[in-house]
Amino acid sequence: MKSQSDDVIANNHNIDNDGKSKKLIPPYMKTISGSFGGVVEACCLQPIDIIKTRLQLDRTVNLLQ
Repeated sequence: MKSQSDDVIANNHNIDNDGKSKKLIPPYMKTISGSFGGVVEACCLQPIDIIKTRLQLDRTVNLLQ
């Protein structure tokens, strides 16, 4: 039976719980992935935010008239 210290030692040597070695993701790939995710998020949510803001502003103008 494995102990918790065995798991810690395995994780320090990039080995998962099944005894297989893990592939490390290089830092440049993490940077590219994060940047791509940020661009996709901005492209999807910015138009929705603009529509929401315009609807909110339109409602306040109609209430004042």
